Amino acid sequence: MMKIFKLLDRNVHYAEVPGSRGEVLELMLKRDIVTVPVVKRGTRQLIGIITKRELVAQPDEEQLAMIVRRDVEVPYENDTLDRALEVMIKEDLEEIPICNSNNELSGILKASEILKRVVSVMKIEDPIRGYYNTSVPCVWIETPLRVAMSIMKYLKTDTLVVLNNESQVVGLITDKELIKQAEIIVREKKSDISAPSEGEAWSWDPITMVYVTKFEITVPLHLKVFDIMRREVSTVNEFTSISRCAKVMAQKNTDRLLVLDVRGEPTGIIRNMDILRAFYHKITKHTY
Repeated sequence: MMKIFKLLDRNVHYAEVPGSRGEVLELMLKRDIVTVPVVKRGTRQLIGIITKRELVAQPDEEQLAMIVRRDVEVPYENDTLDRALEVMIKEDLEEIPICNSNNELSGILKASEILKRVVSVMKIEDPIRGYYNTSVPCVWIETPLRVAMSIMKYLKTDTLVVLNNESQVVGLITDKELIKQAEIIVREKKSDISAPSEGEAWSWDPITMVYVTKFEITVPLHLKVFDIMRREVSTVNEFTSISRCAKVMAQKNTDRLLVLDVRGEPTGIIRNMDILRAFYHKITKHTY
């Protein structure tokens, strides 16, 4: 089995302690990253990680030292890939920090890199059927963007399939497109709800962002779904192989694909972590 160090991104963005939650949020949004490693200031000594979950769980805390998650399992660069996959799947992390033998931050391992350089070339012919979410939440192309945000929130999804007047699929809209368009209006808000539990879906919806940033998030009133949607919709079918699906994701530089049935109708959405779980199941015979 391949060693982790061969797949590492050494150009890793990290936060330092002492530090503030604002610094972490800025990294997440500017660099489009979902896991921020946290190190002791002036060193590469890894302390822990910050994800949206930690930010939301402690909305009133500004000091990183009080927010950082310290108990996360961290693989070492000389570990084998299956060890890293085990941790990524257990923790549900698309990106995970990797340390050297001195517990210093060595790099970050990304799901996208594993799919591109490993899964896509292994010729795993098992179909993706059974590994993806069969829900297909939809939105009309003329829907105001603010309404689309609310639909995402109420359906607890980070992806909407965009339909035109003829009910044809013409695009996708995800939390990433919404956040790029969002206007952060600085209004102090006090959290009066608890953070979602460990197994719940997380997305950059308006409510989550309020408790992460203590700001209120909105988008311009004039924007509609068609203004920001992804117009290229990459598709696979339920019988597409695991390796082929990974290859399509790598070629299209996307983290999710629309799954079609034998009639060409949407039947689900498969994400990069779904493929990693399928791959891990195949090489270890474990079910997650």
